[in-house]
Amino acid sequence: MNVVVKIEGRDALPIWVLPFVTGWAFSPDMLIYRLVKPYHDGPAPFPTAFNLDTNNTPSPIPSAQWYEINNLIEKLRNEVKGQPKTEWRKRSIEIIKPLEAYVWLDEFNNWFEWSPEIFTRHGKDEITDEPITEPIELCFNPIMNTEDARYFEAEYNSLPVSNAANGVTKWKEAITNGSPKSEPTEDKGGYPTMSLCNFVETVLVGMYGDSEALPTLYQLIEKCGLVICNKVVEAQTVPADSLLATLREREQQEAGSFGDADFDFWETLQNESRYSVHRDDVAMAYHIAGKPSFPWLSYSSQLIQIPDTVIMPSGFGLPAQLHDFQDALNLDSWTCLEALCWLQGRKVDSCRLHQLPKYYPTETDLIKRAIKAKKLTEDSSTSMQWIEWARNKGWLIPPLLEQCLLSSELKHSNNALPVTESGGDAGAGSQDEKITDWQNDPNLLKLQKQQKAILEVIELKEFKPMKIPDGEKGTIEIICKADYPLLFDKESSFSTAWKKGLKLDLFKMANHASFAKRGKQ
Repeated sequence: MNVVVKIEGRDALPIWVLPFVTGWAFSPDMLIYRLVKPYHDGPAPFPTAFNLDTNNTPSPIPSAQWYEINNLIEKLRNEVKGQPKTEWRKRSIEIIKPLEAYVWLDEFNNWFEWSPEIFTRHGKDEITDEPITEPIELCFNPIMNTEDARYFEAEYNSLPVSNAANGVTKWKEAITNGSPKSEPTEDKGGYPTMSLCNFVETVLVGMYGDSEALPTLYQLIEKCGLVICNKVVEAQTVPADSLLATLREREQQEAGSFGDADFDFWETLQNESRYSVHRDDVAMAYHIAGKPSFPWLSYSSQLIQIPDTVIMPSGFGLPAQLHDFQDALNLDSWTCLEALCWLQGRKVDSCRLHQLPKYYPTETDLIKRAIKAKKLTEDSSTSMQWIEWARNKGWLIPPLLEQCLLSSELKHSNNALPVTESGGDAGAGSQDEKITDWQNDPNLLKLQKQQKAILEVIELKEFKPMKIPDGEKGTIEIICKADYPLLFDKESSFSTAWKKGLKLDLFKMANHASFAKRGKQ
């Protein structure tokens, strides 16, 4: 089975197949570590991985997004020590598969050629017992078990079909009044919103006919939770019951008009005619109805049927970037829906916040309970209060948000006291009040600042400084070098700071004693 896929007319590889194409010379932990640290092997960086956004456009994944995945892989490697190698391979690949990330084939080939030492097997000749080296070759038709092969086939079939000649993504299904339409050359998702009137009169009528358009709308709202917004009043969600009552009453008036050609269904519905629907809300409603695709309009006003693989995102909205989190932390407060967005690593899209409970039902329920218990408020809790609450609940804080929190300037500017699990303030003398700008302190040596950075990361990971879990030193090193590049500017910077910190009893591994004892034997 060939594992090369086409994305926008260009060859790519799902990252989870890279161990297979290298004959497992390139293991999952080596892969994820290089996504975190692209220049680990020298001047030729490891290719930047990417995923596909809701419009199937390749979107680069920053290195910081891989911190926690690297952490999971490290923990798994320690967990399966002593077990058959097949167990490590199976479980590590299972962590990477769902990420739906890719690298460009030509970029991977270039990096492969620059990294010969990694892909060279060393051994001995069976007859002469002389040492030999054997270069490893890439194989794009690797041996896979049935389960992995089926997974790849399903992933391949979920990708948009790509035209290699011009790089234009084609729709798998497209209709114009029931017949195949030509390939659109613009964004195939069409406009993100349209008026409710236009959605009914153009999309639903064009798809189901005059007699079935309104009954279909009623079912989408009542049975599938289609959200209708009042775009005039700050995109507020319209109550379903009152909307349906108004539309059904108007439908009865239309029936009483005895086919009057001048009767305009929307003419006197001044509010309802201005209501709007969002493309992703329609996608979600059809998804709940068990439909594989849903109707929408292209930019050319032609009716098309868009595959759910194009619009249905794996998470709400777009991933937040570093500058988004920086702006968010400078806000006086977060509303509960804004907080849920940021804590899930997504940008706040005010027009679509009503969708959040559909994407994160469990988290939404926890937030509602916290507000009811008065641990948080609906619209006045600070960013740090939300973050501390999420940490207490065991939520994984997005790596880029953690990176922002490591900035002493942002921490110092946020004077709010973190909320505790009991609902009260942490009290005077809380940790945030004691933070100083140690990075710019002229009285500290560079080594001292490096050690303070290490302690910051240890605190960030919620480790006990004198009992750091086995295998986590590498994670601390990765974050230090990524978040404090001016301090850890040499390959040996972290190692030197770590060793001297051990002698000063600033931090140590939980199993430090056993390692020290082993070294004396």
